[in-house]
Amino acid sequence: MLWSITGFGQGGTIGPLTWSLSGSSPNYTLTISGNGAMPDFTQISPNITPWYLTYRWDITAIVIGNGVTRIGNYAFWLCSSVTSVSISSSVTSIGNYAFGGCSNLSFITIPNGVTGLGTSAFQNCVILSSVTIPNSVTVLGDNAFMGCSGLSSVTIGSSVASIGAAAFQNCSGLRSITSLATTPPTVLNVNAFQNVSTSIPVYVPCGSLNSYSTNAIWSYFTNFISPIDTTFYTAATCYGVPYTDNNFTNLTQAGVYYNALRCDSVVCLTLAEHADVPITYDTATICEGDSYNDANFTNLTFAGTYYDTLPNINGCDSVIELTLGYYPIVAVTTYSAAICQGDSYNDANFANLMQADIYYDTLPNINGCDSVIELTLIVNPIETTQISASIIQGESYDFFGRQLTTSGTYYETLKTIHGCDSIIELTLAVWTTINDYGLKNTNYVIYPNPTTGKITIRNQESGMSGEIEIFDFVGRKLLSYTPLTSHSSPLIEIDISHLANGLYFLKIQTSEGIITKKIVKNQINK
Repeated sequence: MLWSITGFGQGGTIGPLTWSLSGSSPNYTLTISGNGAMPDFTQISPNITPWYLTYRWDITAIVIGNGVTRIGNYAFWLCSSVTSVSISSSVTSIGNYAFGGCSNLSFITIPNGVTGLGTSAFQNCVILSSVTIPNSVTVLGDNAFMGCSGLSSVTIGSSVASIGAAAFQNCSGLRSITSLATTPPTVLNVNAFQNVSTSIPVYVPCGSLNSYSTNAIWSYFTNFISPIDTTFYTAATCYGVPYTDNNFTNLTQAGVYYNALRCDSVVCLTLAEHADVPITYDTATICEGDSYNDANFTNLTFAGTYYDTLPNINGCDSVIELTLGYYPIVAVTTYSAAICQGDSYNDANFANLMQADIYYDTLPNINGCDSVIELTLIVNPIETTQISASIIQGESYDFFGRQLTTSGTYYETLKTIHGCDSIIELTLAVWTTINDYGLKNTNYVIYPNPTTGKITIRNQESGMSGEIEIFDFVGRKLLSYTPLTSHSSPLIEIDISHLANGLYFLKIQTSEGIITKKIVKNQINK
């Protein structure tokens, strides 16, 4: 797909997205906003990013806005002054060389939702100190963190299945690796950890020690560790209110509870229960995607049952139970419209649109939730048609009601089926005599004229050898005939029965010049 990329001053468009610079040199913040995927770039003009040549040395912060789904190849390549990067959770893919050579970047948070890191995505980020690859990532591209010599710790998410060649090559500062994947990720080349110390601790899930230590590539390391960690804590719940936290769900009685999160991590909860208290019930509904806030609850985004207590000494004087529902997302309303080139489109939802595109507007529906309107705008072009015609001096040419009698160029503006301008350009030639045009020569006779089908051309002095052509009234050549050089007969017969009734012009090339004569075809249909 071909994307439109523009850059004017300190902002412009890249595909479906916009870019802008804020601040001043040498501390610019580059913001990418909009909805959709950033296009891919290269390191070679003209396919470089709009900010590469002029601003990349002065950009110190990068913000990837909500709605952006992919960071394109070479997006921020060699932006060597960048120290801060913020990536929205809407991003699902980071392209090849996206942050390659960002040599002043010391910290990066990769959103949980990114599924793949491209080739050399963070290559030579030499002061990057630690990185956590989220559980959503399945593939690390070749050279993904190659040359990140300041990297001291790496956490590899549980879903990573493949690690590319040289992914951590020359990460000589690595002091520990944590892999949350139960099955050792496939390492595509033995150089993936080249120049990384073999004795650093490699933390792996319990039960996976043997599979890592006997793996052909992972056995490069010699210090695999599967720690066991037990966490003790206490809590209390009000009478009749189920207790739920990150480790336990719907506990309704006091007691001691254990939960093995993994075989290397155990939590122990001592749960107490306070005396019975009255419960106040409430309900509310929000639009899907919004958050609910009131005096008791804040930032609730999912339908469910929520509890709050107005505290007494035990925190359970009064329990608020909120049943929260949500209105589903309203379907997008789509329609289309068309304008003529140079006009602007306006309706109840959109104003002053002049370019063909897809536009969106968000309105509240009956429930107060967002209702999205999608307009597909078509721009019909202005059409120009050029025609030519010839008349005999003394005649007139009917041009849309105007009777033209002189040579020249004339214009008429009509409307197309779309209601747009259609310009007709007529080039009119006026021939200066009625019967014969060009060289005068009375030795040539054409008969019968008018004719019903065939004409005979006779040279009264000698044979004919020049080219003979027949044109219609607007100057289009309809027939061409060249006699054989050995043709010495003074007579030539030409059949024009296939032509429509009307006026035609016969041109004869002779040794003395061109002779032009008018002929009339007038065949009577029976």
